[in-house]
Amino acid sequence: MVLSISEKVPGKRVAFTANGAPVPIVMSINLENIDNEKTLVTTCIDVEIPAMLKPLVGPKLQEAAEKFGDMIGNIAKY
Repeated sequence: MVLSISEKVPGKRVAFTANGAPVPIVMSINLENIDNEKTLVTTCIDVEIPAMLKPLVGPKLQEAAEKFGDMIGNIAKY
């Protein structure tokens, strides 16, 4: 699976689409300016999962979303 940038809105949003994934996956980073020194960063993973697979895949996707958020948070520390 390879992530490629599918949408860029300067200062607002960057979205990545997963190429080669078995289901459509879009990961995005949304930015909201709070003031001159602070920006609220929200990460999102949008996946189209068949209903019968949600109980099996859901917990792993939640873990992936949390790790994605942690990764972004670690970048902001530098």
